[in-house]
Amino acid sequence: MALLNVKTAFNIDLQFETASFHLRLFAWIIDLIIMLLYWYGMVYLLDRLFDMQVANELGFVQLFLVTPMLMYHLISELLTK
Repeated sequence: MALLNVKTAFNIDLQFETASFHLRLFAWIIDLIIMLLYWYGMVYLLDRLFDMQVANELGFVQLFLVTPMLMYHLISELLTK
């Protein structure tokens, strides 16, 4: 694996191992599948609980679909430490 060198302001060199391409691609595909399952599940719920026209007017689509999709990577980083 390739090493990534980072110089800090304190003249300390940090070295990190980078993940290989196929591992990063596999992780990205897993994230995409999770986000798509969430998207379709919430669309189904919003369609069952409310009419999608009403959900659009009340802003539920932005609240329950768009915001969690934008916050997914931040939330997963916080949960996995």
